[in-house]
Amino acid sequence: MINLHFSIVNPWYKENFKNIHCRSGLITEHKAWEFQIIKYSYNVATFSFQWTVRTDHAGLELEIGLFGYSASLKIYDTRHWNYTQNTWEKYDNINC
Repeated sequence: MINLHFSIVNPWYKENFKNIHCRSGLITEHKAWEFQIIKYSYNVATFSFQWTVRTDHAGLELEIGLFGYSASLKIYDTRHWNYTQNTWEKYDNINC
């Protein structure tokens, strides 16, 4: 796993969170993407990069934010990792 994070936070903020835009979809059978624009009142500047493998919902996440607004892009695996068998979980019957 690689995890890089940098942020400058306003310590006098009043808590305010707003999801401005969110889109997601499937790329392949087990790969998905998600894009969000979010307002966090406490963020002055933020940058985050995360890349994970062999874990639940492993993949890439990138977030860039300035003056309270952040854009986030995720490309990830929709499955869960089975640590005992060292492979992805297999589900025979999934009912939603």
